[in-house]
Amino acid sequence: MNLKNIEDLIGISRYLTVTLGIGGRIRCFPEDFLVEEILTDGSKASLKQAYNPSPEGWGRYLLCLLIKKDTDTIYALERIAKELGIMSSMIRAAGIKDARALTAQFISVGMVTPEKVLSLNIKGLKIVPVRFEKEALSSRNIYGNSFRVTIRDIRISLSYIEAQIKAILNEIYKLGGIPNFFGHQRFGTVRPITHLVGRYIIKGDVEKADLTNPAESVEFSNSSYIPPWIV
Repeated sequence: MNLKNIEDLIGISRYLTVTLGIGGRIRCFPEDFLVEEILTDGSKASLKQAYNPSPEGWGRYLLCLLIKKDTDTIYALERIAKELGIMSSMIRAAGIKDARALTAQFISVGMVTPEKVLSLNIKGLKIVPVRFEKEALSSRNIYGNSFRVTIRDIRISLSYIEAQIKAILNEIYKLGGIPNFFGHQRFGTVRPITHLVGRYIIKGDVEKADLTNPAESVEFSNSSYIPPWIV
């Protein structure tokens, strides 16, 4: 299934702008997609944050910086819990970060010492103690994320790239911004069928939800199609 088929499947059928893009490839390597989390108190999870030898603050939760590379967030948290010998429910995160990327985010770990955290040695993960907190992290603590994306193999001149970017930004400015739309990951990055699975679960057909595959997505290829469970 190519990109066009996938976008038709999930309802992305047109571009907001008419200016041609610049081409190229993204996410060739995890380091091509950098993510740094920002909390509501202004704290930023930096990919370059230095080691803190003596975390300050007071509370039962140790706020830590988690840097992960090419690793799923849920898997990372479960591995950390296993290595620490605690229940996974003792570790909280404010948000889920991309797997195929190099990301920095905060996690809170309950009833653990900084020394224990620093003793961890898990491939693809780096955990650094930051400070102690009275409460565990939750989605209410996240303000947003800072992204840096590298585009490779662009086969046009720098002057043309700059001209196209300016033209696209000008279009967006005139339109008043861009829609707060959904992206591919909301439907599954490998098999974009979570909306189909959800449909069968809502209908109470768990067996069909379990057997759903991309071939069943033909009905969604038309962007004008309105799912019967919405109307």
